[in-house]
Amino acid sequence: MGKTISTKSLFWLGYFLIIFSDMFVMVNLVSSIVEYINVFGLILIIFYNFIQSSSYSWKLIIIMLILFSCSIFSYFIFNDFIILKFLILLFSLKKIDFDELVKKDVIIKISLTLLLILLFFLGLTSSQVFVREESLRYSLGFTHPNVAGFYFMIIAFECIYLNRYKIKNSYIFYLMVLVIIINILTGSRSSIISLILLLLFLMYYRYGKCKILNFKIIKFISRNLFLILMIFSFVTTVQYQNGVSWAVELNNILSERLSLSSLYISKYNITLFGNNLITRGYMTLDNSYIYLILKFGIISCGLYYLLYRKKIIELYQNKEYVFLFILLTLMIYGLMESTTLKSTYNIFLLSFSTILFKKSEKEELK
Repeated sequence: MGKTISTKSLFWLGYFLIIFSDMFVMVNLVSSIVEYINVFGLILIIFYNFIQSSSYSWKLIIIMLILFSCSIFSYFIFNDFIILKFLILLFSLKKIDFDELVKKDVIIKISLTLLLILLFFLGLTSSQVFVREESLRYSLGFTHPNVAGFYFMIIAFECIYLNRYKIKNSYIFYLMVLVIIINILTGSRSSIISLILLLLFLMYYRYGKCKILNFKIIKFISRNLFLILMIFSFVTTVQYQNGVSWAVELNNILSERLSLSSLYISKYNITLFGNNLITRGYMTLDNSYIYLILKFGIISCGLYYLLYRKKIIELYQNKEYVFLFILLTLMIYGLMESTTLKSTYNIFLLSFSTILFKKSEKEELK
């Protein structure tokens, strides 16, 4: 028991350091060392994985080696930790229950968010106040108001997840209040839209009988939503390039996101392992689907799609409809922001561990 607690503490310390390094980038006192903190946290988790490696099957080890080799290659070529960090965390969860992870993660994120907001108002962060249509948008110590909005949103999603078997009317009310708070403080429309969407899902779950979810067409869309949204992203971008009126209007609504997607699609080709995307200042690619396939290539994109598809099949089998709603909402959020690709931001990516380490009790949906 002592050994188990000791080895698990390596994971929890490493995980805390990684979350800390992601959230405290703009804090003056630590901004110069957050990369070192991030690397040290990853080393601790890798060491934890090494200790646990004797419990892995040979088949799983081979899968790990193949995926790690591809992600390491991608890292050295394009200098991006996203896929490598995701796989390191994912393969660490063989002996850590996902619910346990979410419980600790929500405590860490709430604590660090409150501390970060305090540091922001004390003037100890480098974050700025943004203006949009004469409205002030506060980043609250994060790198951008949209990132602050995302953390508020994902914390709410995690709380809903932990209480998914007893959804109450009060939870719906709290989400409504959170929408107002996010709108006032950060003006993050992507987070607001996603929270409203989850609100509608929860109201349907609360007062409906979820029969529609079991229609064949709905099951098909849900299982393949990742791929559908990727195709939709490219189609809308091409329509914008062609000057189609509805796409031009959508671009205005999405704060020029389609114009930026158009720029990157024109500049970079789709490859197996991706490209070294140049993103600076306002030159960013927010659509997670286009970002994923251009930055990390077809192989990584296929990996995400298969994991999402299998997870949604698992949720249908276990009738985990609230969890299903959360995943669907996050995929839709990915049309507007790329943070859903980062496992330290979007903890629900790590729920894919159940696909790797647990056998499904039922056959795959037909």
